[in-house]
Amino acid sequence: MIFKILESLESIERRGRTSGEPKYRVFKIKDKNLLAGTVKTRIISAPNKPMLRIGRMFYGFIRLRLGRKKIKFPYATAVLPGNNPLKNVLRHLKTGNRYFYLLDIKDFYPTIRGRQIAECLLDRTLALELADENELKRFLKKYCLSNSGALRIGGPASPDLANLVAACLLDKEMAILCKKYCLTYTRYLDDLTFSGKRRFGKKKKEAIRRVIEKHDFEISHRKTIIADTRKTTCVITGIGIKNEGQIFLKRSFLRKINGLMHLIDKGRIQHQMNLFPLKRKSGKDPVNVVRGLMSTFWGTIPPEGRPLNALEKKTIENYLEFSDRYRKKPARLEKRLKMMI
Repeated sequence: MIFKILESLESIERRGRTSGEPKYRVFKIKDKNLLAGTVKTRIISAPNKPMLRIGRMFYGFIRLRLGRKKIKFPYATAVLPGNNPLKNVLRHLKTGNRYFYLLDIKDFYPTIRGRQIAECLLDRTLALELADENELKRFLKKYCLSNSGALRIGGPASPDLANLVAACLLDKEMAILCKKYCLTYTRYLDDLTFSGKRRFGKKKKEAIRRVIEKHDFEISHRKTIIADTRKTTCVITGIGIKNEGQIFLKRSFLRKINGLMHLIDKGRIQHQMNLFPLKRKSGKDPVNVVRGLMSTFWGTIPPEGRPLNALEKKTIENYLEFSDRYRKKPARLEKRLKMMI
């Protein structure tokens, strides 16, 4: 028997046939990570409109169920509303930890298999009440997985499903290890951050790696970092830490903000005037994307302020001019930034 959610999704599929059968268009792209400043070639699955509607309703239902059951992922700092890279870093700074151990899971989405997703969605502790195992696997195969049975990069529900799998398989066991070794742990999707007041010895590192490898995930060793913030700068999900607590954004991040503002000014990216903020739009407003990036930058400045370098000052000046052109009135962020220059 298919539960109401799957019946609703099938209904959407039938109505969507006027614009074609739900499907993906598969292609390769060079993915530029705005925060980390890296470039990687990925195989992307772009959903058409019927597939997009089905995927959105699926992950929307999952979030709704988790919310009603008051189930939270305390170590996850990505995907869900309200999470961001800055929060991921601040959790470690609040503890005053000095030593950091950073790990990245290699090819995270393609590593996740349908059986792992089904296992986590049917976990009794979540009580999502989706469907029986066979029906769920059929649905995942049709809407969420590639032909090889791996989670698609670009699928509407992929970030939520990947976050769920990592929370169920990794976070629970990492929490036990962190309690044992007095560590602070956070996970920004597939970026794992550990911090402590003592050095990371061989025993701790091996215990952490065993948990990851136990669930058939592979560590990207070239991205593994061990840092002492008293001696060196540590960059976590694009945000740097130095001098045991001072945080800053990488120069590549600031250059991307300036580049995006330039493209909007030149008309190469169409902007939308946000005159009706409560009205839902079909896509993201690039002007609001810029403002969100500037909010992240503002979050790296402590309440008492700090000296700004030339690029930071220039970015603020450019943004204030940009904001005057595209926003009806200055908001709190703009007023605070004006006080910094």
